[in-house]
Amino acid sequence: MNYKDAWNDVIIKEMDSVPVIMCLVDIHGKVFVVNGDTEKTLNITKEEMLQTYLKDWIDTMSLEKMDVLRMTADADEVIETELNLHSKEGEQRSCYAFVKNITDGESLYIFVPVSTEYFQITKQLLEINSEFSELYSELYKKNKIIEQQKQDYYMLSVTDSLTKLFNRRYFYDIIDEEVNTYRPLSFLMIDINDFKEVNDRCGHYAGDQLLVTVADMLLANSSEEEKAFRFGGDEFLVILHRSQEEALKWAGYINSLFRTFTSIATLSYGAVEFTGENDNISQLLNMADKHMYTYKKNVKKSRQEGGRPK
Repeated sequence: MNYKDAWNDVIIKEMDSVPVIMCLVDIHGKVFVVNGDTEKTLNITKEEMLQTYLKDWIDTMSLEKMDVLRMTADADEVIETELNLHSKEGEQRSCYAFVKNITDGESLYIFVPVSTEYFQITKQLLEINSEFSELYSELYKKNKIIEQQKQDYYMLSVTDSLTKLFNRRYFYDIIDEEVNTYRPLSFLMIDINDFKEVNDRCGHYAGDQLLVTVADMLLANSSEEEKAFRFGGDEFLVILHRSQEEALKWAGYINSLFRTFTSIATLSYGAVEFTGENDNISQLLNMADKHMYTYKKNVKKSRQEGGRPK
């Protein structure tokens, strides 16, 4: 149950028969909860008033006066003023208005037809409301905390703990949005050559350091909108907002940086551009993977010939 439902259950059921109009209004002035005697005051049902705006029922001069009072009032202050409502037929009704900010741009409005009896009833309601507004605010805060915790848990679940890059799951969560938003767009696969031999010869700590180094280089040299993933083991995937040619040039730059960091391993890479002609993501990733392994074969061949791959 969200905080609006909680407010509705706790307050509205208890006060639905009071001879005043009470409503909750969002930051845009839209009514999303209403109770009280709307038919007697405005000649409309509560259902008709829901999803309308205050400006539909308050005259222009009263709205302007209310805006001035709200701008000069303290955050927790209850604003009291007299204003004019108009019914569905346009008939004007003078009312006392009591306004209190609840939280995050949402406000409680109480409209009381000018009458000593109604005025006393409203004073009592405002005293009761101070307790309910605390409950409303607490529920709202707890709801915000829960939503933030959900987001935090989700980000943990889609982040690789070692490299702090996104993982494979996150790639499939966001790929539809990526391909529908950005052009040009390319998929770049990167792999550390002879990674198993590095682990066997130098230890897993050295292997982990290489993974972290590659990840840091990918993050430091890509734009904020581009995304890097540890796709599995020593394999990385980068979504670049560049053409295939530009992606390969960028990968070459990353490879040259990596060579300045270590002499125990090198990188292989391959890229494919998403043009929309083929929207099968799995096929495109396989193509990038094949390009990468072709490059890897060239690396081994160059070693045997005593050179470096282009």
